[in-house]
Amino acid sequence: MAINPHNVKSPLRRLKGHRPIYYVTDWTLAIGIWDTNRALLIRWNGDTDHPMGNPVSHANPTWFVLPPDLHAVTLSLVLEPNRTSATDWLVGSDPSEWTDPYFD
Repeated sequence: MAINPHNVKSPLRRLKGHRPIYYVTDWTLAIGIWDTNRALLIRWNGDTDHPMGNPVSHANPTWFVLPPDLHAVTLSLVLEPNRTSATDWLVGSDPSEWTDPYFD
């Protein structure tokens, strides 16, 4: 079984909270604070053969940051209201309308 993206908290020294905004069986997209900067995060969720997903560091599932050049094309996959909310959040505003794609 794939790991729940809400439970992926690493790397602890760099990631200060995250919110999944897009989930499919294979991968998850999230926003979060990485080294004090707002960031778009992604990871492969895993499966029964690779339950930790990818990336993994020191036996902990982790996120990695997508470069800003990929934000627009990646966010085009995200459903509303998360697409607009994430776009706004990444440029500094604090929208309040979100859905949880993992549980919805």
